[in-house]
Amino acid sequence: MKIGVACIFFTVLVGSCSAEKKQVPDEVLAPARMQAVLWEMIRADVFVRDHLAPDSLQQPKSFGIYNDIFRRHGTTREQFRESLTYYRRHPDLFKPLLDSLEQRQKRVILRVPADTSRRTLPRNAE
Repeated sequence: MKIGVACIFFTVLVGSCSAEKKQVPDEVLAPARMQAVLWEMIRADVFVRDHLAPDSLQQPKSFGIYNDIFRRHGTTREQFRESLTYYRRHPDLFKPLLDSLEQRQKRVILRVPADTSRRTLPRNAE
């Protein structure tokens, strides 16, 4: 009896350790690749929002920024959108991806020194 329970436990343990991670369909960007593209897309969104005027003259420039990202990562706008939709429908895959992006952003923030160019006190008050 004990040997049977031990064999079942061992089989389940080995099976769970060797099980592959959940795979995504071929048309969806793999998690690591999606993370890389999404990281750049978020940063591009911030740049476009902060530095390009929201008028129609700047719109082609913002599209060019996004297209450069897709080209660098060997993907298309359509594949990125399909992948984003897939990950949104699978929160068990999307949450770790977003968590890793959040951790990456925290590391970036820690590396950037505080802006010391602006002084809050007059020079003679030091």
